[in-house]
Amino acid sequence: MRHTLTVVAIAGILGGCATTTRDHKAFIEKSYTEATAVVAPVRAQTNFSHALVCMDRMLKDAGIRDVHISSKYFADPSGKAGTATDQIVATALSEMSVESHAFRWVENEVDQLRQDTVQSLGQMLINGDGMTVRAPDIYVHGAISYVDQNVASNRKSLGLSGPSFDVGVDRDVIVSQVSLDMRLGEFRTKSMYPGVHSSNTLAAAKAGAGKDVGAKISKYGVTFAVGTDFTNGTGAAVRTLVEFGMVELIGKWARVPYWKCLAVDQAHPEFQRELSDWHSRLPAAQRIKVMQAGLAHAGYYRGPVDGRETLELREAIAQFQADKSIAPTGTATFQVYEVLVRDYVVVDSDGRFVRAEWLKALHEGSRPNFRLGAWQPSESGLAPQQAPERPLPLSVNVMPSRPDRTYRVGDLIDLAVSVSRGSYLRCYLQDVERRVAQIYPNRFQTNDFVPARRAVRIPGDAGVSGFVLEFEKEGVERVLCLASDSDLSVAMPAAWKLSSLSPIAGLRSLDPIEQFAVNALGPGRVGIATIELRARK
Repeated sequence: MRHTLTVVAIAGILGGCATTTRDHKAFIEKSYTEATAVVAPVRAQTNFSHALVCMDRMLKDAGIRDVHISSKYFADPSGKAGTATDQIVATALSEMSVESHAFRWVENEVDQLRQDTVQSLGQMLINGDGMTVRAPDIYVHGAISYVDQNVASNRKSLGLSGPSFDVGVDRDVIVSQVSLDMRLGEFRTKSMYPGVHSSNTLAAAKAGAGKDVGAKISKYGVTFAVGTDFTNGTGAAVRTLVEFGMVELIGKWARVPYWKCLAVDQAHPEFQRELSDWHSRLPAAQRIKVMQAGLAHAGYYRGPVDGRETLELREAIAQFQADKSIAPTGTATFQVYEVLVRDYVVVDSDGRFVRAEWLKALHEGSRPNFRLGAWQPSESGLAPQQAPERPLPLSVNVMPSRPDRTYRVGDLIDLAVSVSRGSYLRCYLQDVERRVAQIYPNRFQTNDFVPARRAVRIPGDAGVSGFVLEFEKEGVERVLCLASDSDLSVAMPAAWKLSSLSPIAGLRSLDPIEQFAVNALGPGRVGIATIELRARK
């Protein structure tokens, strides 16, 4: 009877506590906070992401531009990869074209079962002659050849038991393999280029460790288990294979020394592990000092190296992140540290990782002496050279559409301009008759701040409906581009800031503009590039 009364009492209590969602307003409101991301997003990168940047520079130096390219759908016979490999290929090609403008991706929409707005409208415009789609010159073809799971495993376990306890320890490592084959073909003939292929395999592993403990006291027992598992995902493995393979594939096709981009020390897994150890062992203030010194040497930060996280430092970090294609949060994360210091670490003849003197001093807590020398990164990030105490200079590069810079009368001029770090850009043209006009920024292209490695095309898309640069007479024309950390136009004469593409009155040469920039900002704070273009009949 007593048990029956207890059950009835509990049922009565629960029945009397009828509730609605309004009674839980405070709890429901917490969902807004809990639904937000716990960590900030990071850019998807692999050990070979920097090799794509290296290839971009090689393609720029080789004068390869505006090659239209597409890709076939990458089959996955195993069905285990689950990746949009063709989209990763497109991203890799885009990263290799930031400065060089080497490739233009031709979207390949062939899914007839899932028509989206872009595909449907595109098909309507093509059928009505309202849109012209250029056929690609080349295309990428390939497949995830196989995904072999549990190729190798290493397991160790140990157990110990007694009358009143049980203890067990278990560790295991399981290895799988992912293989990717890629080829490059000519679109019009649908034929593959002989020898232009890539076939690579990557091992992905899962490691775990667990502990089990059990105890028995009289008739009652307690058991608990603790385990940790780490897995190299298949998606990350495919992205690594794609980036590695695309460097090899495009390098063979373009006939450039692509192996220099793949042979850099940063691709070694131990390099990443070493950087992570250095970063984790640094006290918070010392970590900020490394950031301050590195950003100062890179030209982003001009404040003191005192270990204080100021607004000036956060702004410098955000600009550095934007230039390096990292999510610009302005926080001193490991990803910023890795990108910032990796070019100042090399491997000596004994296989040891050696830091530049200023970086070593900061890690050890002593005062950095920049006069001892810091390695200035080369194009491949390897060459140990003595660097001056002052920050790395700001550089600007002007790449014409024709590498030999020779045109015919009536030809159009197309320029690709890039800067080494985010800066304000101004470009001027001196024509055959020595008339000078500002060609960037202009009324069609008004954004004068340019991020690093994001080449501006002049006139680019503005030439479709805006303006064109055309050789009207035989002779030589000059182009001057200025890049500066601060807006140079603030102190510039108003007559020199015409955005109407009209000749500047009273100016017959580019030299006064160049001299003004050097005098106004100093030789170390302005990047200058001048090229000559020649027209013949």
